[in-house]
Amino acid sequence: MKEELLHFIWKYQLFTSTDLQTDQGELIQVIHQGYLNDDAGPDFSQARIKIGETTWIGNVEIHIHSSDWFKHQHHTDSAYKSVILHVVFENDRSNKEELHCPTLSISKQIDHSLFEHYQSLMQSKLWIPCLSQIHEVDTITKASWQNRLMVIRLEKRYLQIQKMLENNESDWQQTFFEHLARSFGFKVNADAFENLAKNTPLKLFAWHKNNLLQIEAILFGQSGLLPKNAQDDYTISLTKEYDFLKTKYKLTPIAKQNWKFARMRPSNFPTIRLSQLANLLFKSSALFSKIIEIEDLNELTSLFQTEASYYWSDHFQFDQTSTIKRRKKLGASSINTLLINTVIPFLFAYGKEKNLTKLQERSIDFIEKLKPEQNNITNKMLEIGFKNDHAAHSQALIELHTSFCKNKKCLNCNIGTSLLRKQKH
Repeated sequence: MKEELLHFIWKYQLFTSTDLQTDQGELIQVIHQGYLNDDAGPDFSQARIKIGETTWIGNVEIHIHSSDWFKHQHHTDSAYKSVILHVVFENDRSNKEELHCPTLSISKQIDHSLFEHYQSLMQSKLWIPCLSQIHEVDTITKASWQNRLMVIRLEKRYLQIQKMLENNESDWQQTFFEHLARSFGFKVNADAFENLAKNTPLKLFAWHKNNLLQIEAILFGQSGLLPKNAQDDYTISLTKEYDFLKTKYKLTPIAKQNWKFARMRPSNFPTIRLSQLANLLFKSSALFSKIIEIEDLNELTSLFQTEASYYWSDHFQFDQTSTIKRRKKLGASSINTLLINTVIPFLFAYGKEKNLTKLQERSIDFIEKLKPEQNNITNKMLEIGFKNDHAAHSQALIELHTSFCKNKKCLNCNIGTSLLRKQKH
């Protein structure tokens, strides 16, 4: 038995409530069970309970055993003086340990098939716990939960961005740059890109916004990837520029060992991505400020249509010429990923932080127009009746699997609760 299951049972009143009595023998009627409290203090607030002939309004505390009240030291906490009812699975308290409020034991009022069904979900080995029952959930429940999950995911990103802002003294431009750089790492080199951005103030690029070579020199130099003995003019120029700028700004590069090249498509090598990022910073100084002003998705997409410098047309690494020659443009799918994982969350977060409702609405409008992500999670979810028509759908499905299904948070999931609530009927 878990306390969170008792919270669920009380929230949805999944027990027999006819002729209900407190352990002290008084008749009890639950007029309103109250609202679940996610913060410190009693579990449910603003409950309305009729005990005997008196109607009480206050808080409800829930425990597996009545003795937990004392184990948790609630009898010494003034916050619990407002509790009007102590709901427990079973009462194991001696008569000497009296509370200021009545106790209600509900173990005999609960249909034990509910426990069995809950255990089946918790013990499931399927890729989502409810896979064998999800066909019982109606389309409206799935669709409404999927819409809610997209907002939940954006809200979580907002909290993550807030923490980053704290480290950057509320500097939105620098924080966006660090997050954008991480996204340019595309999982494999995400940490290295983020470390590079944290180690390199964005203002340096603003000071050299009219010189692409210097912007590239800063990025490549700070990455630690510039070879010690350059062989071609481009690499020699980058090294010369970086040596000067490194001394001028007292820069320290990150370790070369941070970067991964193995088992990657050459077009995804960090060298290519760094040059693409440099070109993006060159053509769009004050990038985040521009993004905030853009109201059209096509315009926003075109802003990220960047390519690596000409040198990389026949190179994937320094001083190593490739037989294949072509410009290394940032692909449409990569741009889509950047917009979904960085730009949209930052638009939403900035709108929420600054109380700009239109900006929050614009971020949601953008994500509902972007192409959906196609991966193992979204493909499997599609097979069992979920929609994946746009990026808002795919983000919701990823959130559902990673935050709920994978961690078996069925009691916090509208689909899981829908299935468990059927056990009452």
